[in-house]
Amino acid sequence: MASFEDKHRFALNFAPHLGIVPGGEGLFARCAGPDVIDQINFSGDNGFVAIEDNFFSSRPVSVQKQIGRALASNKMQMGCQLGVRALDRPTFGLDPPQIQDYLKSEIRYAIAAAERVEGRLLTIIPGRECPNLSRQQQIQNVARNLKELAPMAEAAGVTLVVEAISRKRWQDILVADVKEAYAICQAVDSPEVGLLFDVYQCQCESGDIISNMEFCWDQIRCMQIADNPGRMEPGTGEINFFNVFAYLKQRNWSGLVEMEHGLSRPGAQAGHDLIKSYQALSDSVSGLSQKDPWDQCKKHQSG
Repeated sequence: MASFEDKHRFALNFAPHLGIVPGGEGLFARCAGPDVIDQINFSGDNGFVAIEDNFFSSRPVSVQKQIGRALASNKMQMGCQLGVRALDRPTFGLDPPQIQDYLKSEIRYAIAAAERVEGRLLTIIPGRECPNLSRQQQIQNVARNLKELAPMAEAAGVTLVVEAISRKRWQDILVADVKEAYAICQAVDSPEVGLLFDVYQCQCESGDIISNMEFCWDQIRCMQIADNPGRMEPGTGEINFFNVFAYLKQRNWSGLVEMEHGLSRPGAQAGHDLIKSYQALSDSVSGLSQKDPWDQCKKHQSG
């Protein structure tokens, strides 16, 4: 597996995507073309260390292997892919005897795909609410189901990363608040079950991004970013990404920061401009030392 230290362009380990919705285009498709291998090569040439591909396990095995070779040749890693692909129905909130066979089948399938690219992160979205069970029972079931799956993850060397999705996006989602996802991870108490902290989802649901990162820090295994509103690139909405990146830098964050957003403008130039904007943000935090993570944020807010 490639080391992040092999690439030094950015202050954080930014990772573009190959599509965040079924059939969606990759972040750099307009620059590199529709072929995912060309997009990986383009990303590697521009200093990115990893690729996110939510629906990677649904790609043909031959394409998965091609992606693995492209990542290896570019000294890049695979980021998050979905561990359970059913997102439109109750899953983890159901009683374990009712759903465990399906969940284990999905995790086995995702692990097999991940092994072809040395992937280590499987996204877990706990599904939609079940009208026949109390909310308390459903949240307890999420932890129980994850405890059943944790030994599979531990044996395979992958991490199940639990993501909260804002109800402003999916009104019937079961786990919407990042602190609730954090509590679930604590209850499971496995080294291979942790939190996927999505800055965009957090801002949509509750705000207080940096306070929530601080609260959840010991469980965070991966970061994802997009601006709000719109789920587009940093600078198109209300989120102060200097403060977010400064906090991560001063906490010595060494995991991925996945660029889970679209582009607000059409054409290839939008992708090239995106790289420049990430470089500028990276440069603005690259010299920050490991002091109180709030210091530079407060200075920036008051300046």
